[in-house]
Amino acid sequence: MKWFKPMFLTGAMALVTWGVWHTLTQPPHSHPGDGQADNTTNSWGSEPGRPGEGSARGSGPSGTQDAVAPLAGHEASRASLDPFSAAAGAAASVGTVAIDPGPPLPGSRDFVREGTAPRVGAAPLAGQSQKEPATPLEAQRLNDQFDALMKRVKDLRAKRQLAPAYEELSSWYGRIDELALGRPGQLLKELDELAWEVLYSPNSHLAPAYTVAPSDTLLRIATPLGVPPELLVKINGIARPDQLQPGQQIKVVHGPFHAELRLSKFELTMLVGNKKLYGGRFRIGVGKEAPQQPGTYTVVKKKMFPDYYPDPNNRERKIPGGDPYNALGTRLIVFVSADGKHDGALHGTIEPTTIGSPCNEGAIRLAREDIENVYDMLVENESKIIVRN
Repeated sequence: MKWFKPMFLTGAMALVTWGVWHTLTQPPHSHPGDGQADNTTNSWGSEPGRPGEGSARGSGPSGTQDAVAPLAGHEASRASLDPFSAAAGAAASVGTVAIDPGPPLPGSRDFVREGTAPRVGAAPLAGQSQKEPATPLEAQRLNDQFDALMKRVKDLRAKRQLAPAYEELSSWYGRIDELALGRPGQLLKELDELAWEVLYSPNSHLAPAYTVAPSDTLLRIATPLGVPPELLVKINGIARPDQLQPGQQIKVVHGPFHAELRLSKFELTMLVGNKKLYGGRFRIGVGKEAPQQPGTYTVVKKKMFPDYYPDPNNRERKIPGGDPYNALGTRLIVFVSADGKHDGALHGTIEPTTIGSPCNEGAIRLAREDIENVYDMLVENESKIIVRN
């Protein structure tokens, strides 16, 4: 957790050291709430309030890849571990839509990489407003309620009643900063394990398995559920999405999925459906083009292998999708505020060591596996991005 190191210094030297570090590393940004949209274009090729036209889900690379080696420290390609990928990296067809399966969903203990995840409930950045602390009596009452909840969850898990245990625990995720004495870690451990089993394993818990009809395609099945067909491919380990068999049973999950960004914690949390159930966490890097205005945004564009414009004011200079020097990586997700004055983006990166820290360029960056998983959960015009400081 190197980005928290300045907070561990003591005394006046800590304040001076942090101030100098913050001044040198923090990029300038517009003041939120000024009511003025930034008129400059951004590096992903759309103007604030006027996003580019959404591409068809699962579109292929938008450019050719130059035969050059990536810069030192950039992500190297990894062999696919997808259970449904007979040939690593090969795309499959869902109806008339091409699917790039991407990486497998993270394991039950891998929503946030162990040993590198930011502490939940860590000290906020300087200037971050804090919630009024609870009185000792209120804090003790809350901890007692949580302890009683964990006993119920243990009993439910022993009876294999995982869905109610998962739903009840999810309702506590929003109060995690109010817990103490190891309880936040206990809550996250249980939630990560339950979310993996209930949401992402092939076993049906929240809804009955779906029986494939003769005319069904994965796209036709996924659309009314509010999820991309790629998510159903991953959950069910479907080897040939274009060859569903009538009578076949597949697990379904009701969406849409949403994403909550905690910028000061460098963390993205997936929230599922109308109940906003916990759907796992991912580490993020926060760039100067990250949204400065807290609030709720809507996903308006998803693109695989997006083009990248190093100089937003020079539209002639473009690094095509698939190029190893393309700083947006393999996926781009653009989101816009309800009034159209503010926008932002989730994207990949070729500098994975910058995840978990402020960045001079880009918006919200994720490691390659993570952005590809998030991409396969969010749906254009339905999924929301909740931005918090």
